Amino acid sequence: MWHPLAGWREEDAAVTAALSGPVGTPLWAAARARILGWREEPQLTQLDRDWHEGPRTPSPKDALIASILRPERLLELIRGYVVFDAGVKKVARYQQYFAVKEMVRRVRERTPEGARCGGVIWHITGSGKSLTMVMLAHALTRLPDAPAPRVVLVTDRIDLDDQIRDTFKNTGAAVVQAKTGQHLLELLASERAMVITAVIDKFETVAREKLKVQSPDIFVLVDESHRSQYGSANALMRSVLPNACYLSFTGTPLTRKEKSTAQKFGGIVHAYSMARAVQDGAVAPLKYEARHAELRGAQEQLDRWFERVTRDLRTLQKADLISAVLDSIRSQAYAPACPPWREEVRSREPIA
Repeated sequence: MWHPLAGWREEDAAVTAALSGPVGTPLWAAARARILGWREEPQLTQLDRDWHEGPRTPSPKDALIASILRPERLLELIRGYVVFDAGVKKVARYQQYFAVKEMVRRVRERTPEGARCGGVIWHITGSGKSLTMVMLAHALTRLPDAPAPRVVLVTDRIDLDDQIRDTFKNTGAAVVQAKTGQHLLELLASERAMVITAVIDKFETVAREKLKVQSPDIFVLVDESHRSQYGSANALMRSVLPNACYLSFTGTPLTRKEKSTAQKFGGIVHAYSMARAVQDGAVAPLKYEARHAELRGAQEQLDRWFERVTRDLRTLQKADLISAVLDSIRSQAYAPACPPWREEVRSREPIA
């Protein structure tokens, strides 16, 4: 059975750079005695021989051990990156772990005006974006420099709002879904709910009542922000939460036209492309086969139709028309065509 830690890719350059040192350093005698002292032959002889092989190149197993089993990393994974989704224990994949780490580091930075910095997590669809949001929300509510943190999860569709609410509830998170605009107004004003989900249109009611929540420790997680970042609904949301930290999640390739969306949130903080997801086995590659469609018509009906539309033409004119149509068909048939098959990985990288 595949395990997410088995395909771990280390993104911390310091961990990778420091790997060769411990691998090439012999253990002290006391540690060697504890490891080999209880072994029996022939295993003892084999291990003793391997022990004296000298320096070697770090193996993938060495890299995995260094990445996962360092005390500080292991404790961090256990505390913040293991969730029970409807009773099923799930451990963060490496892209989820590093995305949350980078985003937490980003929001602790401040602009010259004192506001928190935001950013975009660009992870391809199917890479566990919803659970990444759960882990990030959990991390944001434990920030040491946020005395009263609150998380607002914003979508642009009711079905997405329901999906995020269910994901959070399945992991045991205390989440409240805003049913109406008035309900959202009450939730934002009361400060009792730590995690709120809402459709962006509900901010219209809140803005109409002139409510402004000035706290800089409100984190707004916007799902598929390139669809809802512009327009009156977004402006109303920002008027209600003028000092909030806005964080974007998307799995849709950002075109050049949508580049400003990422920049408006503070730039892309972490990206996980389709190509990398296919390499990791997280998603399946897209395959298509290009071919010409074979069309067959009813000959008798076509003949009757042709005679009807050409009844005013002479025989020679009909022959010229048929010849022109056939020449056009031949030129189409022998035009350069796509190869009979291709395998494509759509790896449109986000535009930074």
